[in-house]
Formats: sequence, structure tokens, C-alpha cells
Amino acid sequence: MLRTYTATEARMQQYLENVRDLVRQFQTWKVMQISRDENVEADALANITSAADVASNENASVIHLFHSMLDPDKNEVNFNNLTWNWRNEIVAFLQYGIVPEDKKKAHTLRKKTARYCLKQGNLYRKMFGGPLARCLGPSQTEYVMREIHEGHCGNHIGGRSLVRTMIRAGYYWAKMEETDNFVAKCDKC
Repeated sequence: MLRTYTATEARMQQYLENVRDLVRQFQTWKVMQISRDENVEADALANITSAADVASNENASVIHLFHSMLDPDKNEVNFNNLTWNWRNEIVAFLQYGIVPEDKKKAHTLRKKTARYCLKQGNLYRKMFGGPLARCLGPSQTEYVMREIHEGHCGNHIGGRSLVRTMIRAGYYWAKMEETDNFVAKCDKC
């Protein structure tokens, strides 16, 4: 923008041209560098795109582009969130009303989301006869299971007891029944 550096890559040249066309619409403009500490979202996006190949598993890093900056009618790039997991579809429906194209899937999603609510940006599941349970993502489940399984006294409870204890502690995730695998891997058990 300030003509201090030259854009050599073709796609970067397109972006630069597009931005220069947009800038001509303003009477005055100013380019300021914002440190990474002050721009957490842009820093996270930059780190993910430079470091991660997007895989097709459910724990893959995902950047959802609603449209490209190079589209002539559009001039913004948005993102949903930086990690894909089982909660995304529910949050997208509760927060933005986004439903799948397929009518059966949309109906199923509406029924499923009746058991969930959003509070201060966190997803909670409504538990029958109990408090709301905070829905955990893949990166949080391992830590919670380890903390509850080992316990303060190191009692190393079994799979079913572990699930009940986690629900009583106020946690939930879609595949809680798979705690037997976690318990089976415990050396002390």
C-alpha cells in the first residue's frame, strides 16, 4: 500500500490492486501496523494458515471463508471459528440460525438443539434433573477425564463411574461413553 515493498506473487498482486481500487473511494486514508498482541484474531488466522494443512478429520483446523476478497462484489473475509468439532453445527444454529440444506438433517438439528443453550459464548447441555453441563471440545476432554479419573486421592475410577462423575461435575461431550478406552490406557489401573 505504501509502495515500500513489491508484491511478486500473482494472487498477492490481485489483492493489492483490489485494495488500491477500494482506497480510491476515500478522500483520506491511513495505513497503520497493528502488533500481533493487539490483533489476536488476525494473528490466529495467520498462524493457522501458515502452519496447518487442513485435514478431513473432525479435529482439523478450519477457516471458513464466506467469499474471497478477490470477488468484485464482496470485500470482506469472515471466519466462523478456528477449530472444528461436534459443537460447531449446534452453535451455528443457536447463534445464527444456520441449518443444513437437507430437510431431514435440518429437522434433526432443530430437535437436537432443543437440549442445548448458549451462555456467554459457551455451549451448555440441559441435563435431566440436574444443572447445565458445559460442552467440551476435543482439546478439553482429555484434561477433564485425566483430572477426574486420577482424582484428589488417586482412586482411578472405572469407565461408567467416570462418566457419571463428569456429568455431576457439570461437563458433557458427544462421545462420553468412550471413557473405557481412556481408562484402559491408564498404567496405574
